[in-house]
Amino acid sequence: MRYQWQVSSDDLTKNSPYFAALLDPNKFFEGRTFMERKAELSRQSELQARSGDGKPPRDVPRNDLPTVKLNVDRLPRKHRMDVIGLFLKILSLDFLDDSEKGRFEGELQRQSPSLIAGLIEIADLFNSPHIVRETLKRSGYALGKGKVPLSKFSSALLKLNEERIRQIIFIAMFLEEHTIFQILTHTLIVLGSKSWVNEVCAPDPGSPRWWYLPDGLEGNFGVDAQE
Repeated sequence: MRYQWQVSSDDLTKNSPYFAALLDPNKFFEGRTFMERKAELSRQSELQARSGDGKPPRDVPRNDLPTVKLNVDRLPRKHRMDVIGLFLKILSLDFLDDSEKGRFEGELQRQSPSLIAGLIEIADLFNSPHIVRETLKRSGYALGKGKVPLSKFSSALLKLNEERIRQIIFIAMFLEEHTIFQILTHTLIVLGSKSWVNEVCAPDPGSPRWWYLPDGLEGNFGVDAQE
């Protein structure tokens, strides 16, 4: 199934180094074809304005807008489309007025860890972690905080499923929430992991990163002993 999102190319290139490079006509074929189509639409708009027929400019049909294809196979299928839409909204926040930004950030604050963990994945995939981190912090993202407090270890944390715990750890690392990171990593160690049954090893390459925590947090550590 094909999905389309309509966003400002100016916002994409300003807020994402990935899109700034991709849409550069001097670097990639995608950038050249994108700019050629954009220039053609601009010429059509100018010709319409010069016609002097007194009619307001017509909106460009969505199918006529320049497009860029995204490879998002690395993202988990669950929530994939929601994650992409959320990511593109963050890159296009400058297009919104203050009240719309406030509403969006209020909604962002309450999103589930599964959605936000996926958002962090796509931010890494498209080299745009800074604006995503800034937006999450500005919104006061609550890391899915609900009835179970995350800032103090308790037996209630042991009732969370492993994926939820890993997602919260992954998000806490990204947002530099040190206390929550320490509490949830302790929780995971107490519970143990189904991926540690034989040995700690990297999962299938298609697995999301929270199933094998990055930056050396999860892996095989051996000690060579010599007599």
